[in-house]
Amino acid sequence: MAVTDSTRVRCVRHPWWIGAAVLAIACSTPSGGDTGNTAVDSGGGGTGDASAKVDDAATKDGSPAGGGATDATSTALADGMAAAEVPVQVDGGDAADTTDALADTQGSADAALEAGGDTSTLKPIALAEFATATAVQFCQANFTTCLQGEKMPFATQEGCVAALTAADATDFADLVALTKSGVLTFDPVAAAVCLAAVAVHCDDLDLVDGPAPCPSVFQGKAANGAKCTYNVECGSHYCADNWECPRTCKKRVALGAACTPTDKCAIGSVCFGAKCVAKVPKNVGAACGAFSCKEGLYCNSKEQCATLNKAGQPCDIVGSCGIGTQCIDSGSGGTCLPMPKKNEACVPDMWSDASTQCAAGLVCFNDGGEVGACEPKVAIGGVCVNTSNCGGWDVHCVGPGNNKTCQLLSNKGGPCQKGDLAFGEWGGCLNPFTCSGGKCIDLPKLGETCAPDIMKACAKDLSCDFITNKCEAVPELGEKCYWLCKSGLICAGPPMVCKKAVCP
Repeated sequence: MAVTDSTRVRCVRHPWWIGAAVLAIACSTPSGGDTGNTAVDSGGGGTGDASAKVDDAATKDGSPAGGGATDATSTALADGMAAAEVPVQVDGGDAADTTDALADTQGSADAALEAGGDTSTLKPIALAEFATATAVQFCQANFTTCLQGEKMPFATQEGCVAALTAADATDFADLVALTKSGVLTFDPVAAAVCLAAVAVHCDDLDLVDGPAPCPSVFQGKAANGAKCTYNVECGSHYCADNWECPRTCKKRVALGAACTPTDKCAIGSVCFGAKCVAKVPKNVGAACGAFSCKEGLYCNSKEQCATLNKAGQPCDIVGSCGIGTQCIDSGSGGTCLPMPKKNEACVPDMWSDASTQCAAGLVCFNDGGEVGACEPKVAIGGVCVNTSNCGGWDVHCVGPGNNKTCQLLSNKGGPCQKGDLAFGEWGGCLNPFTCSGGKCIDLPKLGETCAPDIMKACAKDLSCDFITNKCEAVPELGEKCYWLCKSGLICAGPPMVCKKAVCP
């Protein structure tokens, strides 16, 4: 689960993007024009595909669920919380009681929505419960109502809740603080209806441009031209991103009015053909670069909605094949082929979870070679060789010597092992902790050795000097830099030093 904005892509997600999978509130890129994103954004798709949201402005460092770099979208959970526990509230409260109550809410949500949209029976969600509610409802849907192609590859519901909550902890906490300070207002009824809808339809939680009533869950009052951090702070729900320049609230272009690719259209619309038009799912043959396609369709390489291809049919991009098949390029073009079955060969992919490479219930076991074999997924507590046996973003293979078992990723203080990209393992701890000496610890502070994991992470507002391998303060004006500078500055050269950004 991660925090970004309304630029939408279709991809096989991996822990790197968990911080960008569910919540959308942060400063955004414009809505885009005719050259909109060419990736798939439909309800169907190839096995393992899932709709994520990407916003470079909001996620400056990328943030895997299993340890790694910190950024504006993720911070530590409460110290000592076990990975198997339901995460604590960002504003106090009993997490276990909240989870039980939310299970009832999810059931009534399903019934209400399926009965024709009557959501009057939904229980309002309190501000203090909203963070946990989001993770719980998405994870319940992930293991019950979501189609195979819509599922996030978590092995367990409890691990799913822990990982998704960790990824957006900072942003949810910010929303609570902004609401308590009077910058935002919070609508408990809209929150319940919004979560019910996105959970039933396995969609992202978009509090900025999502379907009604999601944009009204949090509402700001800032006028156009006022400084902002999150879109929801603005009355227009648009905090314009000028890269390293100060962000300000900006007016949206009205439905039907002329627009450019740098404009953001009114909620529910998109800039297409130089005009803001309603953003509704499209039928076969319709242009889809800036639009989603209807259920069972996908956006092809020509940016036209097309029917998902069946086994044996040609395909052009990932996500263009029906459920249970995948697009394989043999060198002369892609063909939809059935997902490999038990004992059949598969191709390991460090960018995807092992459970996305084989038929449902199987994982692509990889012993370090270029070709793997589809095997049954090992359950929590079962004996494993490496993490590819375990098949889930929330699990890893850990233990001494040959006595390894599949376990949930640990929180602070829990056992872990250093990630191994060869087996799709980016880190052995829940975000934002790192694995050191076989235990999950806080990210290193100023002057300390960089985290020993793959990301070489440091605590918030620090960066790793890859020459000294020490955590240092982000360079300021005129200081030597490698790529990162203090907010408002850019790293440019030669020689590479932090300089003032040229702002409009």
